[in-house]
Formats: sequence, structure tokens, C-alpha cells
Amino acid sequence: MIKHRLSNHQWRQCLLKPRHGGLGVMDISSTSKGAHLASILACLPNIDHIDKYQHLGLNVLQFDQLGIPSPTNSFQNVIVELYEHVRALHIQALRIDRDASLDVLHKLPSADR
Repeated sequence: MIKHRLSNHQWRQCLLKPRHGGLGVMDISSTSKGAHLASILACLPNIDHIDKYQHLGLNVLQFDQLGIPSPTNSFQNVIVELYEHVRALHIQALRIDRDASLDVLHKLPSADR
């Protein structure tokens, strides 16, 4: 876009939200899997409707009180995979935010000087 090769550090800073000193660029490669799984979750009500009409026994909307899919939920693996993927992305985002914050702190002049 800018016809300039960016270092990994510069690219990570571009991915930060503007309020954190970045450009707010969305990294499509890191969000595509989550978007795919989220689209599946968005379809669960439609799948449930078809399931009830055709008596398939998928039970896609069966969850316990904590929101964990019941053992009879046919989409249990997909939903657990989504949770793990989002959790990993959250941890990665926290690490990037922390690293960027520490980088800014290291560049600030010390009170001693």
C-alpha cells in the first residue's frame, strides 16, 4: 500500500488500534479462521430449524448453564475449536499490547535524567 517494506515490529504496530499508537489495520490472515467459525455459529439457529424439521438429531443449540455444548451437540468440536482459537488470539493480542507498551516506556526519558 505504501510501497515500503515494513519490519515485523512496524507491521505489529500498524495492527494496533489508533488509540494505542497504531493504524488499526486488520490482519486478515489472523482473523479468517475466527470469522469462518463465527459464521458457522451464526448459522446454528438455521441448522437447528432444519434439524427439527428433518429429525436429524444434531442438537446444535444444546448448551449447559456455562455455555459449554452438551455431549449430544453435534457441533461440539466446532464450538470448542472456536473458543480455543479466540482464546489464543486474545492471549496474542495481550502480548502485542504489552510489548508495544513496554517499547514506548523504554523510549520515554527517565525521571533521573
